[in-house]
Amino acid sequence: MCPGKNRVRGMGMTDCEKTGMNNQKGVALLMTITVLFVIFALVSEVNRNVRASVEKTHMSMERARLSELATSGINIGIALLMEDKRTTDVDTIQENWADPVKIDELLADFPFSDGTVKLAIVDELGKIQMNALVAYPEGKEFNPAQKLLWESFLKMLNPPDESIDSLGENGDIINCIKDWLDSGDDDASTGINGVESEYYEALNPPYKAANGPFRALDELVLVKGITRAMVDRVEMGYRLSDLMTVYGMAQTEKKSDDTEKKTLFTYPGKVNINTADLPVIMALMPDSKSDLENSIAAQAIYDFRGERTEDGFVNALSGQWYLNCPGCEDSGIRKDLITTTSDVFSIICTAATTETQRTITAVVRRDDKKGKYTVLSWKAE
Repeated sequence: MCPGKNRVRGMGMTDCEKTGMNNQKGVALLMTITVLFVIFALVSEVNRNVRASVEKTHMSMERARLSELATSGINIGIALLMEDKRTTDVDTIQENWADPVKIDELLADFPFSDGTVKLAIVDELGKIQMNALVAYPEGKEFNPAQKLLWESFLKMLNPPDESIDSLGENGDIINCIKDWLDSGDDDASTGINGVESEYYEALNPPYKAANGPFRALDELVLVKGITRAMVDRVEMGYRLSDLMTVYGMAQTEKKSDDTEKKTLFTYPGKVNINTADLPVIMALMPDSKSDLENSIAAQAIYDFRGERTEDGFVNALSGQWYLNCPGCEDSGIRKDLITTTSDVFSIICTAATTETQRTITAVVRRDDKKGKYTVLSWKAE
């Protein structure tokens, strides 16, 4: 009741009462708007969460579908390699498994209308085999031929600059790689700047030298003197990491004192001249000739191997063709480091849509001509 005013029954509300009523209506309206705002916010959040959940489920299903397609691509690659193993004893870039045109034709009928599937097969034995630097199975000393190969390889891919410190850098790197690989040598460092586990254990974070073969290419950056930038750097159009491999292990037998034969492992380190990239071919050239002579001969081998017309490849890669092709007759290439066959391959398949993609990389070893193979590595991205 408003102060100083008498309320008369039947009479209209006073101004004060009208104001009070209006205030109550305003509070009610404000509360209603607040409640509606809270409800709207809750509904929006629920809608956002539901939409995000649906999108997440969709993307999960899409990735799963792409993974299955990429896996199918890997199986097609394996089938190509096994058919090649059955029909020929040599492995070259001229075969169907290595020909992008043939692979695209094979994938043309792939049941995937709303995206793309890309497949590539790479010969791992056309690369520098990192573990062959040490002579296994003993695993104590350099493999002399491989040491020369590494010296030539790093000279091209990690050329020294004008500083004095860089002059012996590649030699130090080779010594450090050897110390990482070797075992049973009482942790004796190689050369002046070689290092064993004592050096790595003083780092932050600390770790030990493997004292055995590299298991993955990424382990190379753990070695003193080798950086990620060096491994990923592009020289001559190639990345260092694309020209090296941890694969190539072979079995060997050795008689023990009681003449019992034991199956051991070794790394022959021979490079497939039929599939090697140009820098690897150049690393196979002799030290006795100039860089220019070696470059010309390596290019001649590389060009002869890949020469083709509309009808296909021109030159057959049979026998020791790399000693007789035009421009490479007197190359002096290191024959003891060369092979023309391989059984270890990387198969890379990418299935993609406009929304996402999945890539699977499998490393496969062919075990015989009857279709047996072993998957050495499987990586999905």
